[in-house]
Amino acid sequence: MLPSAAISRQHARLNGTPDALTVTDLGSGNGTSVNGVPCLDGEILYLETGDVLVLGDAQLSVEFEATEEPG
Repeated sequence: MLPSAAISRQHARLNGTPDALTVTDLGSGNGTSVNGVPCLDGEILYLETGDVLVLGDAQLSVEFEATEEPG
């Protein structure tokens, strides 16, 4: 949870799979964007390392790395 009045209780959803990380805006009042591109209600945007994710007035830097499967 991010402590900001500009972020809705259910603002956006992050989903991750071994191949991709995505964000979906859940009808937030103050919006969600990736690298300055607005994410429309229900739209799915793909995230990559180095992207800037903005939820309301909170700016987050996206950093993740793939893990190797054993064997």
